[in-house]
Amino acid sequence: PQTTLFCTVLALTIALSVLLRGRRRPIHWLFAAFSTEVAVWWASQSFIGIFQATIWVRATAVTTIFLPQFTVHLFQSIVPAAEGAGTTSRFMTPLAKSAAFAGIPMLVLVLSPYHEKPFALGLVYTYVVGFLWAALIDMWRRGKKSPSRAVRDRVRFLFWVGALATTFTLGDFLSFLGVRLPPIGAVLSTVFIFVLAESMAR
Repeated sequence: PQTTLFCTVLALTIALSVLLRGRRRPIHWLFAAFSTEVAVWWASQSFIGIFQATIWVRATAVTTIFLPQFTVHLFQSIVPAAEGAGTTSRFMTPLAKSAAFAGIPMLVLVLSPYHEKPFALGLVYTYVVGFLWAALIDMWRRGKKSPSRAVRDRVRFLFWVGALATTFTLGDFLSFLGVRLPPIGAVLSTVFIFVLAESMAR
């Protein structure tokens, strides 16, 4: 829990540092929201082990459902849609709509009395895994189509770092299923959050 809590503090600090920069754009607010969501997710997992209270189990479940939502929107904002597209079309892409549509029943499921049933845990795990990887692949495809070589190189680097962090984070997610592993995913995700913050400063 101590390592995860330390990563929580780092994620919140990075989010705050981005917001304290002179000129804030929508992507900065999305990044701060994403980092805060991840930090709260880590904190709730740590509090389960520290306080052994049911409320933190539910908090972890809820933040787990919101994780793909923030991820999809942030990753799509890194390489936006065509410049001529309106704000609504940029944010409400087919992937974002699909994530929102799938997220509603998942949220209801984790708040229901059946949240600890094997079928419920399996559905939630599939939902999270599916949309995290979909967001990463969508970002990579958008970056690949960019006319800017700098953007393509940056997105390629972010994709591989993000893929590594996501893979190990899915191991952390197993705590939601009752399996405890070393918080390697939290450490790598903190590195990814830092790299992402630095890339937005360029």
